[in-house]
Amino acid sequence: MTNVGVRAPRVLMVQATPGMRGPARTLLAFAAYLAPRASITLAVPEGFLSDAVRAEAPNAEILSLPLHGSRARSWAAGARRLLAATGGDPGFSLIHANGLSALNLAAPMARARGATVLVHFHASEMTLRSRLYLRTWRSVGVRMAFLPVSGFSRRLLERTPVRDLIRGTLPNPIDVDAYAVRRRAPRQPFRVGFMGSKSPNKGLHRLIEVADILREEEVEWHVYGIDPERNRTPYVEWCLAEVARRGLDDRVTWWGKVEDPREAYAEMDALMVPSERESFSRVTLEAMACGLPVVATRVGGIAEVVQEGVSGWLFHPRRPEEAAGYIRRLTEDQALWEALSAGAVRTVTHFDISTIGARLERFYEEALKDGTGRRPGGARPGAEWRVGAS
Repeated sequence: MTNVGVRAPRVLMVQATPGMRGPARTLLAFAAYLAPRASITLAVPEGFLSDAVRAEAPNAEILSLPLHGSRARSWAAGARRLLAATGGDPGFSLIHANGLSALNLAAPMARARGATVLVHFHASEMTLRSRLYLRTWRSVGVRMAFLPVSGFSRRLLERTPVRDLIRGTLPNPIDVDAYAVRRRAPRQPFRVGFMGSKSPNKGLHRLIEVADILREEEVEWHVYGIDPERNRTPYVEWCLAEVARRGLDDRVTWWGKVEDPREAYAEMDALMVPSERESFSRVTLEAMACGLPVVATRVGGIAEVVQEGVSGWLFHPRRPEEAAGYIRRLTEDQALWEALSAGAVRTVTHFDISTIGARLERFYEEALKDGTGRRPGGARPGAEWRVGAS
C-alpha cells in the first residue's frame, strides 16, 4: 500500500457482530491481505473472528469489543471502547467499517478524532432505521465514503441521503487458492448442498419444494449451517414439518454448524442458493472456487456472481420447477457438470483477493488524499465493477 504523506497510513477495521458469517469472512480476507502491507488494527468481538484473525493475519493488532445480551447495548459499549482506546492517540488515518452496524459503532469515534470512515456496504435491504442513522451521521459531520458490495447494493444506497458519497463497487473477495480442491465426478446419488442460516431469507423452504419435485430422482439434499436441535425457530420448525409431511426425511440430511465450509463443499456436487434476497452471496463464491455448479434464485446481487450457462443457472424465486430442471440436467449429463465446474473455477478468479484487495487499496489511497474518496477533479475510482474488471 502506497504511503500518503510522511506517515504510513493506519487503518482501523471494525466488525460489530460476532460469528463467522459471510461479512466476517470478507473482513478476514481483507485483513489477511492488508496485514503485511499496512498498519492495521481490527476492532472485533472476541470469539471465532478474533481467533481467525490471530491465525490468518498475525501481523494485525486486535482490539476486543464487548458483547452484551442486546445489540443496542453491545453497540453502545463498543462505541465507548473505541473512544477510550483512541483517547490519547493521534488517531487512525482511516476507519474501514464492515457494514452499517460497524459504521454505527465507529461513527462517534470517527467524529471525535476527525477520521474518515470507509463503509463496505453489504445490506440486501434499506430499512427506515438505517436511513435515519445515515442521515444522523451525516448531519453531525461524520466524514464517510461508501463502497457497496454489488450493483444491487449500490442502487439501494442511491435512494438514501448518502447517495453522493458512493465511491465505487467493492465485491466480496475470496482467496481462491485456499478453496481449491481436486474435483471428481459427481456422486451417485447426486448431492445438492445448502449453506445458510436459520433466517427465512435464506430460502430453505424453497429447497424443500425443489426436493419434493425431484423425489423420484437419485438426489440427496444436504443442509449445512442449521442445527435442527439448537435452531428451533418457528421457521425451522415449519421446514422440519414440511420435510416430514412430504416424506423427504430419508433424502434430507441436517449437518448443523460448520466450522470449515470447505469441508462441506467437498461433500457436495452442486450448491443451491434459494435465497429471498441477497446483496452478493459469498457462499456462491466459495462453492464456485471449489468447482461446484451453482443453482440460485435470480435476486439481488447473485446475478452479478453467477454467469448463466457458464458457472450455473438462475431461476425465478416463485418457480421451483425451473431449479428442479437445472438440477436434473446436472444429474443426467456429466459433461455438462464438468463444463460448469470448470466455468465456476474460471469465473471466480475475478473475485480473488489479489484483485479485490488491490482495488480496496486504491480506494484507501483516494480516501486518504482528501478525506472523502474523491479524486482531484471530481472523478471517482472505479464507479462500477463487473466480472472481468479490475
